[in-house]
Amino acid sequence: MKNLKNEKAITLIALVITIIVLLILAGVSISMLTGENGILQKADAAKTQTSIGQEKEQIQLEVLASYETNGSLRVEIINNNIKNHINGVATDDATEFPLTVTYSSTGNKYEVYSDGTVNPKGPSAEKLIQIGDYINYDPTYLDIAKTQRVDSSKLTYTSPTGSGTSHGNGYTSSEDNGGQTYTASSDIKWRVLNISNNKVELISEEVVKKDATNQNSGKFVLNGAVGYLYAEKELNEICKIYGYGYGADTSIVTEYNIGGPLDALTSNTINESGARSITVDDVNVLAKISSYTGETNQSGVYVYYPTVNTLDGVSTTTETGLGGSYYHYKSSEINDSNIRSLIFNEKYFLASRYKVMTNVANFCTYIASDEGLGADYSFRGRSVNWNSNEIREITAYIRPIVTLKTGVIDTSNIIQNNGINTWNLK
Repeated sequence: MKNLKNEKAITLIALVITIIVLLILAGVSISMLTGENGILQKADAAKTQTSIGQEKEQIQLEVLASYETNGSLRVEIINNNIKNHINGVATDDATEFPLTVTYSSTGNKYEVYSDGTVNPKGPSAEKLIQIGDYINYDPTYLDIAKTQRVDSSKLTYTSPTGSGTSHGNGYTSSEDNGGQTYTASSDIKWRVLNISNNKVELISEEVVKKDATNQNSGKFVLNGAVGYLYAEKELNEICKIYGYGYGADTSIVTEYNIGGPLDALTSNTINESGARSITVDDVNVLAKISSYTGETNQSGVYVYYPTVNTLDGVSTTTETGLGGSYYHYKSSEINDSNIRSLIFNEKYFLASRYKVMTNVANFCTYIASDEGLGADYSFRGRSVNWNSNEIREITAYIRPIVTLKTGVIDTSNIIQNNGINTWNLK
């Protein structure tokens, strides 16, 4: 009887272990099936791409059948052929190219151009291009054939040391008489960061380093009150050099602010470039963060603060109530693994600032890293009852965003490598 009991006990333990293992396997299987980038999601994406490919091929066949004997195309002939030979489509009956074709069953739209090309439009194009896809964008050439270089003066920027009354980073180095120089190159890989209103935004796959990599490992330096006052300007000016290449939407205007908490903030703009620095708003939208982490506004404590009205950028008088709202969160809080891998990696600056008021006042620039969203202060204003103000060097890399022109991505040819899409420009 004793041996029988032992055998039953062993059998029960084995059964419990088996059930646990089965539950673990079931959880893994469900995650692989329904989770982010799971089998069902990939199957749905493949189905969508197949549908778009078939619809586009139908239109292209009708376009080929519409050529006249002299080799020309007329929009009205294409329009009639498409409506007569493809079921369930509607056109905008355009009298000039492009002609828009819509499939009623899927809602996908396509544009037919005068040279006979057919490209997805609006939602159908967005279904093809995915967040994280690679785009073969080169900021150094003006044409797709890469025969015309962008003016070299536009491809480089030196951020000066500056002062409180003139823009700069506040950091004195041995580079270019104290400045920090960046030069755009063809080496950067670009990935899709956001798709909205048929506009595609790209982000550099890796952080951007300054030329003199022996200084701070190629990181950009913001120092003291001057670094805080002009952080948004300098970051956007650096990123601007990546927005002149073929396909970049140089019509967009990027706005940013310079100045201290009690200055009349000056709104400045980046013009004629399709590139800018990533901001805290960009990160929050992608991370789906909509509420502030905290707020500080301690009254009764008077501190010195940054201002554009003095040469060193520091006020000559003290002020209270300089706090405000701020964001802080860990990358692990972001559910979308694709977004996590895109925006939370090496430490880089965001062209956004805030201030925190406790018994001192910290004037900060937002920073993203593999840990999540945070900030660091370059100037700490202390009250008359405390020690002197604190000036700090903060270092991080740069991360530019480029906005492409509508319809410039060639969706007729997809290049796939290990399940990741790469698109060329047309």
